[in-house]
Amino acid sequence: MKNTLLHQYKRQVLPCVLSGGVLLLLAQGAGAAGLTLNEQSASGMGTAYAGRSSSALDASTVFGNPAGMSRLGHRQVTGGLALIDPHVKIKHGRTADAVGNAPGLQGVPSGLVGQPVDPMIDQYLNGRPSTNKGNMAPFSVVPFGFFVTPLDDRWHLGVGVYAPLGGKSDFENTFSGRYQAQKTEVTMVTFQPTVSYKFNEMLSVGIGPTISHFDGTLSSRSIPATAILQGGGDKLYTAKGDDVAIGANMGVLFQPYSNTTFGLTYRTHTKFKLTGDATLVDVDTGAVEGKGKGALRFTAPENIELSFTRTFNDQWALYAGTVWTRWSRLDAVNITDNITVLDGLVGVSPTEEVNFKDTWSYAVGGSYQFNPAWVLRAGFALDSTPNSNETRSVRTPYAERKVVTLGAGWQVTNNLTIDAAYAYLWESNAPVNAANKNDGTVLGQLDATYRPGWKGTFKNTAHGLAGQVTYRF
Repeated sequence: MKNTLLHQYKRQVLPCVLSGGVLLLLAQGAGAAGLTLNEQSASGMGTAYAGRSSSALDASTVFGNPAGMSRLGHRQVTGGLALIDPHVKIKHGRTADAVGNAPGLQGVPSGLVGQPVDPMIDQYLNGRPSTNKGNMAPFSVVPFGFFVTPLDDRWHLGVGVYAPLGGKSDFENTFSGRYQAQKTEVTMVTFQPTVSYKFNEMLSVGIGPTISHFDGTLSSRSIPATAILQGGGDKLYTAKGDDVAIGANMGVLFQPYSNTTFGLTYRTHTKFKLTGDATLVDVDTGAVEGKGKGALRFTAPENIELSFTRTFNDQWALYAGTVWTRWSRLDAVNITDNITVLDGLVGVSPTEEVNFKDTWSYAVGGSYQFNPAWVLRAGFALDSTPNSNETRSVRTPYAERKVVTLGAGWQVTNNLTIDAAYAYLWESNAPVNAANKNDGTVLGQLDATYRPGWKGTFKNTAHGLAGQVTYRF
């Protein structure tokens, strides 16, 4: 019985946990509400990253546009960090559609024979606390660092270390949607060596490989049939994995006029394969009931960024930019490897439909050189979302978002600059109507597990504060 039950958990729960985590990893966004992080530059944050690929303000151009290194006349290092304070509200959250298939229940106590599954699951759920506290994403710190050095009048070398993805969401143990998602924690660190070449005063190019290490922890709960029929509690499945993958970041900088610059940056898709351990724990007793192995392949989509910088005089500059991301590449998530259980291997080939769509992000900003020492910045950004009311989930509760930013730069000396910026992000209401993951299981089978659906609405906001220091030598 125990081994059979473990087999069933591996077939039904682990695939959902891993695939759900990938959806969170690939969620669209900038800042804390999603996992795609823009916080690689405090100077760029000041204008909502408008003009990021057309303005080489400091060494952080290694990420924004590698070709921009050709505009830096001196060896320099830029380092800093961003502080992200997210706030998430959940309205009208509740389990829903907790229906299975129970035409006949053999071996079930006589008082339960013939009952539909949903009232029995409801009775189980009603006997346990159900809350929707929200604010499941904690305060976080995102560091970054870049270095650029000229080799001669045409060649520059650079290197960057930054976090393009990262975050954590940890719902309370009594969250009403814990059967869809409980905890997600991911960290991605990228190392990027880069080279640029300046053809002439009008045209420069740059390219660098992106070597990224990703690790994550993903978990969610399930209700075993034995708990419904014989008493007991939830099971918590937790999967951990990591991988290293290589992509590329390349760019072109074109300046047809002395006061007008265009930038184009292309970041390639990156293929990952997460591998790691998984555990099954009885929530009530804390006992580990099984361990497993899992592997998951997916491709992070490419994006193209185009931006424009126009300087009107020695004081005023205008920035505008757009980013296209090929999220339609992610139409489904598949687990292709076997999962090791206590008594052998179980082949699995689960699929979770995603059906994301391509997205566009737009930003506009400006700067004002108040005096030789101080520059002031402001910006606004609008991001679409790859999901919809039909595809949004508890792990990807994102909607269209808006961002306003303010920033400043202080030229302390000829060699030292300090930049700081503040950002406020808010999203439209994000309704979620996640289907149950019962997969037609029969309650009469005591190795069945249930993961009820969930309905509710998320409202995401975030405050961001970034600071950096640039030193030229």
